[in-house]
Amino acid sequence: MTFSKRARITFLAMIILSIFSMSIFVERDLEGKVSAESDSYEDLKLFSEVLSTLQRNYVEPVKSKELMYGAVKGMLNTLDAHSAFMPPEVYREMQVDTKGNSAGWDFKSGRRRIGWL
Repeated sequence: MTFSKRARITFLAMIILSIFSMSIFVERDLEGKVSAESDSYEDLKLFSEVLSTLQRNYVEPVKSKELMYGAVKGMLNTLDAHSAFMPPEVYREMQVDTKGNSAGWDFKSGRRRIGWL
């Protein structure tokens, strides 16, 4: 079965048009993702600059770990009243305290715990 010249040109035009329209949709999707990532990196740059400035210029020496924990606490506090950060030592204490039967609460949810609730 042979295609006429007109059928081949129509078929080729349809393939080119399909590829072109797919590339437009893919580009729009990627553009949104790149924009979101760029915003995150800009926010991290701001955080890094503030942290660096505090470490260099604060009146007293500051501990990076304390600043990081404070920043994480602040992030989680902005989400809702039920989100909170627990430093690893506090989290370990809570695990010891909540093992076994608890009156009315079951802390064993089967989910992997990462140190914050």
